[in-house]
Amino acid sequence: GNTALDPEITDNIEISFILKNKYSINTFFSYTKDPISKGFIVGENDRILVFPMNLSSNITWGLRLGSGSLNPYPWWQINTNISMLSKWFKWSINGKEESNHRVTSSINLNNQFRLPKGWGAEITGYYNGKLAEGQSVIYPMWMLSAGIRKNILDNNGTVRLVVNDIFSSFRFKTDIFSPAQFGRTSETEDNQYIGISC
Repeated sequence: GNTALDPEITDNIEISFILKNKYSINTFFSYTKDPISKGFIVGENDRILVFPMNLSSNITWGLRLGSGSLNPYPWWQINTNISMLSKWFKWSINGKEESNHRVTSSINLNNQFRLPKGWGAEITGYYNGKLAEGQSVIYPMWMLSAGIRKNILDNNGTVRLVVNDIFSSFRFKTDIFSPAQFGRTSETEDNQYIGISC
């Protein structure tokens, strides 16, 4: 840990517009002083020390578009959220100003299908582009999940089969920037599962 951490303080403003309770536009801006982030400092013998530290600032701004319950056909419902955001981190090491800036897009899409005889299906997809996070850049991530359901007991019950992260694609790849060297990490979370519920 790091007992010398200062609290991070964020000023945030958002403006939203909702049309027909179905479409939304949201713009936002935030400024964070002393953001707490995973830090990379050069120690003795060129070892890299990794611990939480305060950066100088983080400016985040962007735009989110959302739509709920779109029905291209009576049996098909779509909910979607699309966003574009800019994150800009600044910090100082050994008297030198450093920065990390990225513009990132993301999309979250949910499709629900009403099928005959009490059947239904769902497909959900998620994508997030390259993202600045403190002294790191996180590579794009994506995931696809699906499910099928059947109403039973005169529509008083439901049986569901769900497959999460179908392609085992949700992986964290990160580029790390430190004054002494460049590093890359790769982490895989086991989010893939098949579940049955009643």
